[in-house]
Amino acid sequence: MHENRTWFERAKAAMVLAVIVAGSWTWCTVAPAKEPGAAGTISPDDLPKVLAKVNGKPIRKADVLPGLAAGVSIASALKGAIDEELIAQQPVPVEQLTDEQAEHIKRLESTVLAYFYQKTIPELARRNQADVTEAEIDAYLVGNPKRLARNRGEARRRMAASLVVRQQYAEAHGNWLKARLAGTEISVNGEELSPAVMEQAVQTMVLQLSGSRQAQSPVLFEKISEMVIAQAAQERGDPAETLANDPDLVKELLTQAVIEADGHKLVLGDLPNWPAMTARADAVLPDGLLVGAIKERVLVADARAQGIDKDPDFQKHLERSRGSVTATLPGSSPSDIYYVRHGLGRTDVKVTETELEALHQAVMQALLYKGEAAAPDALHAYLRAAKLNWAQETKQKDVDAEATDAELEALHQAIMQVLLHKGGAAGTNGLREYLQSAKLDWLRELHLKGLRKAAKIKLYVN
Repeated sequence: MHENRTWFERAKAAMVLAVIVAGSWTWCTVAPAKEPGAAGTISPDDLPKVLAKVNGKPIRKADVLPGLAAGVSIASALKGAIDEELIAQQPVPVEQLTDEQAEHIKRLESTVLAYFYQKTIPELARRNQADVTEAEIDAYLVGNPKRLARNRGEARRRMAASLVVRQQYAEAHGNWLKARLAGTEISVNGEELSPAVMEQAVQTMVLQLSGSRQAQSPVLFEKISEMVIAQAAQERGDPAETLANDPDLVKELLTQAVIEADGHKLVLGDLPNWPAMTARADAVLPDGLLVGAIKERVLVADARAQGIDKDPDFQKHLERSRGSVTATLPGSSPSDIYYVRHGLGRTDVKVTETELEALHQAVMQALLYKGEAAAPDALHAYLRAAKLNWAQETKQKDVDAEATDAELEALHQAIMQVLLHKGGAAGTNGLREYLQSAKLDWLRELHLKGLRKAAKIKLYVN
């Protein structure tokens, strides 16, 4: 009978509950670690622009510090960035692809190549908001008095600066594309498309990119629809008006339509999400989408002409993008993909009932000591024993069994979850999830040690 009671129920005596309320907040905290320095802290301004190099690849301060979470040390963030780069440099194991994944990857290569190449074109670079001048902000506010009427003070000026950047980015794209397409023949099923229509469509794309509220007419989509209907009417000998009144036929004609730009073809039905976009009989595709697809074809053609598709950096970038398609979990990060492929995913780690009971006992002992020195000692002893048991099971040698501040803090948080849920399913699962995460971290750290040992890592900070 007693064996079915949870560990929390076994501790539910009034004295223990009083101890929990009075003492848990005392020891369930860990002071944040300070960075070394003359006054116990270090300023980011004192750090070099390049913090480290991993096999020659720089780890820049600008990439590490902006995303630094509250309470996370710079040293810890740098270690994480180094590990991320190490993982990024590793080949991803190949696995069998589904037909859908293979088709997705086939389309993905062009998209990734266009994006990669676009970043090398100065005119298409996004301007930093901090570089917007006060005069530019003033000019925008004068020219758009109603756009930010609800904002006041510095917040209004910051919003104006972000809109200036967005507008300049959109205009740069429009100007570059107009210049690139000048003299380029664009056709629909072999019939030339009017350059004036294309230029107007590019301007519509600019308005959409800039977030303009100006009314936008889908001139390109309407013209393509008109052309494919007229072509079908001529081929079938039927009036164009009759065909235009058959939405299913028009959808079929558009799906099969081939747009050719500078010798490179785009089948509209191959556009991502085409079935969903054309599900309604009266569906209208925005010109920005169509122009963007044509622009991608042009960028891909230029990139391949320059051999960028053979560039090693691009190939690595493409491999990481391919990995995201075949990841076990949609939207997984490159690190998650890497870990899953190497048997280091969350589902690869199991927690036994014996391990969970040992953790319950350690928590019980800690709570009973009212936050005195013996409380954290019980958790330290538990973590040390758990690490040693894990090392023995996995046949690892020279494992550092000492509990880290991060491990203790994570355990404290799990215990607080149990206290708040009063031993319910969510509370018990909190300890199980903690133990699973801890074992996963130990396993991944062991793997990363091997990567670090084989890599050339140079640190530019102490």
